[in-house]
Amino acid sequence: MESERFSSSPTVLERSDPDLDDIKGAGSSTWLKIPEVVAVVADLRNCSQLGTGRHDVSTAKIYQSSVDGAVKVFHDFDANFIDIQGDGGFGLFWGDSAYERAFCAAVTVRSFSALLVKQLETKYGGSGSFPETGFKVGMASDRVLVKTIGTPRDVAEQEAVWPGRTVNHAVKCAQSAARHQIVTTERVWNHFKENDFVTTSCGCSNGVPGSDVTDLWKEFEIEHIHDEDYRHGYMLRVRLVSESWRRVLFSHPRQRNDARDR
Repeated sequence: MESERFSSSPTVLERSDPDLDDIKGAGSSTWLKIPEVVAVVADLRNCSQLGTGRHDVSTAKIYQSSVDGAVKVFHDFDANFIDIQGDGGFGLFWGDSAYERAFCAAVTVRSFSALLVKQLETKYGGSGSFPETGFKVGMASDRVLVKTIGTPRDVAEQEAVWPGRTVNHAVKCAQSAARHQIVTTERVWNHFKENDFVTTSCGCSNGVPGSDVTDLWKEFEIEHIHDEDYRHGYMLRVRLVSESWRRVLFSHPRQRNDARDR
């Protein structure tokens, strides 16, 4: 059986907007190729230091609140695939408005992370009462291959795998970030760099435009990516939480009148 698997060549089918049902099972030799996928990874800082023992209850609450919250955000922005891990998870986005949905999810996870930590500090007596935690968020995009791998006819021992740079680089971005920080690869940045609503601030205060137009992002070296061709990325410097901003982003504008004369 093993010799047959190595001797036969796998088949690769390309689909730009597949359903999850299109992903082939463990007994198939067919892989699916999706040419454009955006990954958002939420990585919980210092999760290994959230110990058990006398801290069982607080650790369980932190894990459940954190991971449940991140997964709900991915779901709310229509992630095509969600994978849950002990220290967070990731959402994959493809098809219509994939970059916009992914970016809104990343921003919302970051906002949720800051709010959650604030609540934890209030409940458990300040930041010194438990390890510094919060989500580190990474984004990357590229083509992927996908197939379910594992023991045939036993779904409990099967998992979808996503070879390619997309998930790997999003993980590396999250690992390189600080808590409540979003780090993206240059490929993601290139999708948004001409969109003033994502890249710049009008300096508004209480809805009144200000005089200082500032960049929302700064260049960032993704230290956990060892390939020099992909280490250059960007880090979001400020919080973006406005519902009106999200609506503007999904309407696909590119320029704002209060940010052009820079």
